Amino acid sequence: MGKALGLKKNVFNGPVDIHWDQVGQGNKETILFIHGFSDSKETFYAIARPLPRKYNIIIPQLPGFGDTEKRQDLRYGLLDYVNWLQPFLSSLPVEKVHLVGHSLGGAISSYLAIKCPEKVSSLTLVGSSGFLLENYNTFYEEFLEGKSLFLINTPADYESFVHRVFHKEIKGAHSHFPGIIIIQLYGAYFRGNGVRLVLLALSTKACANSKTTDNANNASLTPSVMKHQAGKMGMRPIKVPWPVKKFMMKEKMDNHEWYKKISTDMSHEMVSSEFGGDLKTLLKKVPFPVNIIWGKEDTLFPYQMAEDAHKNIPGSTLNLLEQVGQCPHLETPGLFVKTLGKVLSSK
Repeated sequence: MGKALGLKKNVFNGPVDIHWDQVGQGNKETILFIHGFSDSKETFYAIARPLPRKYNIIIPQLPGFGDTEKRQDLRYGLLDYVNWLQPFLSSLPVEKVHLVGHSLGGAISSYLAIKCPEKVSSLTLVGSSGFLLENYNTFYEEFLEGKSLFLINTPADYESFVHRVFHKEIKGAHSHFPGIIIIQLYGAYFRGNGVRLVLLALSTKACANSKTTDNANNASLTPSVMKHQAGKMGMRPIKVPWPVKKFMMKEKMDNHEWYKKISTDMSHEMVSSEFGGDLKTLLKKVPFPVNIIWGKEDTLFPYQMAEDAHKNIPGSTLNLLEQVGQCPHLETPGLFVKTLGKVLSSK
């Protein structure tokens, strides 16, 4: 897969080692993606190729997630991630980066940008955590009630997780999934063999070939679009085999206690006190542009949070994506790439 993307793997030896991937080098601008909770850097692989070639792409793996070491002796709080990533960002051989953070990665990106404004060209928040809004039920309230979506004990918990994260209905082994979603949900099963490379090739080619029309949703890589593109390439639509789904459910359940530890570490922090204000207040003062991209059907962080953040952050841009849930870069990769490219090129 690395060869298919022209991807270079690296390790930054800092307070905690940061494993990171790079696509492209020597270009004028650089995008640094930061993934969310229980996620991995591979979540951004499939959109790395369709992005304009003028960007270098850097994707770090957050310690404690993916294949990284899981250390009981470390605290994995939001501020810890910011402090681990700060020297990594400073070490990069580029003057500035466009920070793009999804979910937990959005909050981490925000505080990292606030600490290192001289290294940031822009900040783009995608379904980001870190914002509060009264009178709206969010993932935070569920977490405080002991109902964290990421603490999976049973197959039913896993099904709930999938249906909460993605707005479009997913129906197990008999559905046609976008290859990108397979990479995200089932990537661990394919790690180290050629099947995953086939999925990557199909998903990125379909993403690149998806046509933009007046109806923005037509740029989305929905199951029907994937089926159409697969047919054009003489390939059958991808089906999710039950063993893969079973494997991924087991992986999530095996990590239940580990994710509980990270959640507990984060719940004990006083981030606002450390930085001297809440995120909306702090982002009012930053010297770089702030962009907000949000799925309008996000059930973890309702889109009204994005509207409120946009209202309170001067000069920010807001793009609400219709019929999209918590992961726009996975549900509608074609539209996401188009939207991200637009907001970055306008700065």
